[in-house]
Amino acid sequence: MSIKEGSHVYYTAPHGAIENGIVKSINESGTAAFVVYKCNEDWDNYKDYTAQHTIIGDLSEGWWAAPTTENTNPQLPQHHEKDILLN
Repeated sequence: MSIKEGSHVYYTAPHGAIENGIVKSINESGTAAFVVYKCNEDWDNYKDYTAQHTIIGDLSEGWWAAPTTENTNPQLPQHHEKDILLN
């Protein structure tokens, strides 16, 4: 995984909620990222918003697409399927 500043990522909470975000910065040790998750869809200006400290191992690269009428069965990464099905 090559997460760096500006990377699109998503986080899956233990209860199954998924949040998309953009990496604002990475800590000096490279073990955690500061990720902007909510910015009123103003992603071009994500650096103007508060970021949350997130362990890099808890992030997945890319953005997760919620089911829509065009995409009724999005593919989740295998490591998240069990968590979501149980919740």
